[in-house]
Amino acid sequence: MPAPRNDRCNPIFLFAVDRREKFAQMNSRSAGLALAFSSVGHFFANLLMLLYPTVVLVLEGRWGMSYGDLLSLSLGGFVLFGVGALPAGWLGDRWSAEGMMVLFFIGTGGAAVVTGLTDGPVALALGLAAIGLFGSIYHPVGTAWLVRNARNRGRALGVNGMRAASALPPQRLSPARWHRRSAGGRPSSYRVPCAPSPA
Repeated sequence: MPAPRNDRCNPIFLFAVDRREKFAQMNSRSAGLALAFSSVGHFFANLLMLLYPTVVLVLEGRWGMSYGDLLSLSLGGFVLFGVGALPAGWLGDRWSAEGMMVLFFIGTGGAAVVTGLTDGPVALALGLAAIGLFGSIYHPVGTAWLVRNARNRGRALGVNGMRAASALPPQRLSPARWHRRSAGGRPSSYRVPCAPSPA
């Protein structure tokens, strides 16, 4: 009668177990990175898109324009934030979700800096449009990337949503604080949108 087979001593079996453990570790690391970067991206996507209505309170007196006229400068950015989601999602599927997220961070960061340096309504409108265009990448790409890599999808989406909700803490929306940060009538708040302000 043949002796019972012990697969645990089989080199092929041991190799398969080792590969499975390494794969599980890689998946856990990928899930953590996706959650971290997706949460930061969600925070900035909301912050940069909703920051301008507060900045307008400062520009209204310095540029001699009405609140409505200044607010209308953000229309292009909001339109592109919605319309740009479709091609962004398509590129995320066909090209690379990670590459699109890199483009999101670099694009929104650069557009925010340029917008903070503008000194006229036309340049400001173009800067806000660029923020909206690059910001449109996040929701179709970042959320899908997070869900695809998450181990516990419900928990990951909850943490991601919590980060987004914290993008606009009330103490940073005080017009007096934005007025103190603005220099020469420029919307400099976009340059350091989440720098902690003194109490």
